[in-house]
Amino acid sequence: MSILAYAWRNLGRNRKRTMITLTSLAFATAVLIVSFALLDGLIGDIENNITSISAGEVQIHAPGYFDERSLYRTLDDPAGILRIVEQSAAKAAPRSYGDGLLARDVRSSGCRFWGVDPAAERKAFSLPERILAGAFLSDQPEREIVLGENLAHSLRAGVGDELDAVVQAADGSLGNEVFILRGILQTSGAEIDLSAAIIHERDFADLFVSGGAVHEIAVNSGGRISADRLRNRIRAAAPGVDVKTWREILPLFAGTVQNARKAVWVFSICFFLVAGLGITNTMLMATYERTREFGIMKALGTAPRRIIGMILAESALLCLCATIAGAALGAAASLYLADTGLDLGGFPIKMKMTTFIHSAVWRAALGWKNIMLPVLCIWAVCIPAALYPALTAARLDPVRTLHGRY
Repeated sequence: MSILAYAWRNLGRNRKRTMITLTSLAFATAVLIVSFALLDGLIGDIENNITSISAGEVQIHAPGYFDERSLYRTLDDPAGILRIVEQSAAKAAPRSYGDGLLARDVRSSGCRFWGVDPAAERKAFSLPERILAGAFLSDQPEREIVLGENLAHSLRAGVGDELDAVVQAADGSLGNEVFILRGILQTSGAEIDLSAAIIHERDFADLFVSGGAVHEIAVNSGGRISADRLRNRIRAAAPGVDVKTWREILPLFAGTVQNARKAVWVFSICFFLVAGLGITNTMLMATYERTREFGIMKALGTAPRRIIGMILAESALLCLCATIAGAALGAAASLYLADTGLDLGGFPIKMKMTTFIHSAVWRAALGWKNIMLPVLCIWAVCIPAALYPALTAARLDPVRTLHGRY
């Protein structure tokens, strides 16, 4: 009889214990697959939100802009850069920034003015879709303004209200203008909701006397091009500008994502240890139950390596059955969660972080990596875990074993 046939027969000797171990391994495999799929879905969703709302995968600035955020650090040739971005099959939105003060009646608040091209924003980003009340800016400059949710609340401003804007213009004069509140944004991004006052780029040029200067070009390929590749491509085509990926611009977010991945690996290692202990226990108990059998096999001349091979084959068969069942269960659960997701809308606290958000529905993202990695890890734990009982059985003294002294 072959080693595999022996191994299969031996697994059936104590079916209850075999089923318990098989079930625990299958459950561990399924949980790992679902966990990996949910994590990938979470990170992918956050990355998509942060890049698709307004930040983009890549941002282009004049050298030194990030250090000073100065009104005077502007791009020399924004039109040329936009043409380069278009050749990269990505979409871009030019923006201008300036600080100032908004007032309504007796209330006032500091804010950051964004000068945007509404048509470009609609084309490249989903920011115009994040309207809580009213509407986004018209394509033509009409002295309209859109505020972040918290900024509008602090001013007690509603759609249609008049707001006075006061800024220090680029020529040193005092810029002053009245805007009509057209819409209120709700992005769950603190930077936008707390301080963003978005106006048409031509209104911005008039208010700040900036002459249409551009501080930033945000680029979004919709995931078709990796951020690093897009950055390198633009750097090569447009030397002399500062090109950064969203990970470099938002290190807090990048660090949070990295820590989340580490936490999942710690979680996974715990599962691997439990799986390894389970199969070690199964193999040890099976070895002790069959000590006399192994003694007889050795007395009849069975080589120790055949005994080791037989026990390892039992472990391999157990892993094979468990990982097949676990992979099927985990993939089915992940596909269900990818379709329906987990509704987080009932949470009392919004999923809000400094500059990015997570959608109200948490969906899994299933890929081959999320299936194969847990399966391979379970195998990597279980096979070595069976070595100790296999070596123990191979070292039995047949004479002492047959006399019950082992």
